[in-house]
Amino acid sequence: MKISKGDYVKIKGQKEFIKVNSIYINTRELGCPQILELENNYKIRLSCYDVNPNDLITEIKKGK
Repeated sequence: MKISKGDYVKIKGQKEFIKVNSIYINTRELGCPQILELENNYKIRLSCYDVNPNDLITEIKKGK
């Protein structure tokens, strides 16, 4: 699963795609997980510590 800034993701249980605003690394957290910040201010940790992102993100649509 490769996600870039400007792509659109569909979250499990939602009908619409949400735009990815930014992707950054949180150096203050253990293991420095990547954070995916969406247009609706929702944040997804791209690690398997809590929730596997592959189970949360159901579809990716590449941005222009």
